[in-house]
Amino acid sequence: MAHTLKPTDHDAEVLDTAQLQATLASADPGLRKEFYEIFLGHVGAELEQLATAQTDAEQLSALAHQLKSSSQSVGARRFTRSLLELESIARRARPDPIALRRALNNVIATWAETTSAVRQQMAALSES
Repeated sequence: MAHTLKPTDHDAEVLDTAQLQATLASADPGLRKEFYEIFLGHVGAELEQLATAQTDAEQLSALAHQLKSSSQSVGARRFTRSLLELESIARRARPDPIALRRALNNVIATWAETTSAVRQQMAALSES
């Protein structure tokens, strides 16, 4: 019988909220919400650069590396994995342009999912 993910399993896969709490060493909802806001703004700006650098493997690798640290600190698991994949492909001696494009598309798709999860978490923190 196939295992079906419960919404809570899926949510934790996209955004591990305990990670940010550990990163900040604080359970303060206001501080966590502020950090999420900074994360969304920072990554949003960097993603525009990623889109512009579509075929520049060196720039894609550098940007993916930078974003990876930010995404790890807030617990954006799936987004972090997509950045690791992009960085890995871009660092190859002769990166395949199709593989680069697929990895970049995956980063963009997982970012949309991450943004939604972060905004939901921010709303929940506002209510606490």
